[in-house]
Amino acid sequence: MRRGVWSAPALFAALLLAASGAQAQRAVETDSPVVQMLRRSPDARTRAQAALTLARIPSPDAPAALRAALGDRAAVVRAAAAVTLADLNDSDSIAALRAHSRDPDANVRDAIERALARLETPSSSARFDPVQPVDLARVRFLVRPGELADRERSDEARGELLRAAVRSALSNRGTVALHPGVLPPSAQRRLRSGSLRQFSLDGGLQAVRRVPAPGGDRLRAEVSLVIVAEPQHAIVGMVTGAASLPAPMGDAQAQRRVEASLIASAVQAALRDVESYLAQTP
Repeated sequence: MRRGVWSAPALFAALLLAASGAQAQRAVETDSPVVQMLRRSPDARTRAQAALTLARIPSPDAPAALRAALGDRAAVVRAAAAVTLADLNDSDSIAALRAHSRDPDANVRDAIERALARLETPSSSARFDPVQPVDLARVRFLVRPGELADRERSDEARGELLRAAVRSALSNRGTVALHPGVLPPSAQRRLRSGSLRQFSLDGGLQAVRRVPAPGGDRLRAEVSLVIVAEPQHAIVGMVTGAASLPAPMGDAQAQRRVEASLIASAVQAALRDVESYLAQTP
């Protein structure tokens, strides 16, 4: 958990607010503020955050902007665009993803491969439910993904799988929802009154390992997530989850597919009771 006046998420929020004001003054603009950030920000982290935000803020121009971002000069932006196209279940982007499948960056190639698997194969695309727009009127707890990464071997591809799984697990959860980034005045009033609360999630993928079992080895994934109350930056608890499947025999692609499924299942297990957990938080 980091403190700082201009962390990447804080910078993104400030730029997003500035873009919103500029858009109100220029009626000729058609892009949403988030799409403007993706297209125009000089900061790669801000562009990547914008690409990920488009998974939960509906915008008709998002798919085209994300397809264009597959050619961004920064690998982190290209990977984020591929992840979000899959989160949006945008099958019209399959051709664009295929066109970039030989990306020079290995992490981007992995992200594109997983996106194509989810969009082209029903069983794969069902791993993560498409993230739905947030209905803030029914929400009591907003959760923002924080520092989430692969703690075992710092694998960015596995870290992005974890982050995508967290975003999906927090969608359509009744009183819990992903933080949409910028809150309308009604939600800001609820924050001040205490009827709406904010949290962030830190932590990561602790291990993906083979474990012996009757009938053959199994592959097991373990995640640990720290719940932090915002804006106090106070740790209020930790949840863990694990999942296992028969260990794959064969190529690296089979291993990655099983890992993706296990990470998603482990996150779902960790966040299964997150609503009741947050409701008991002082």
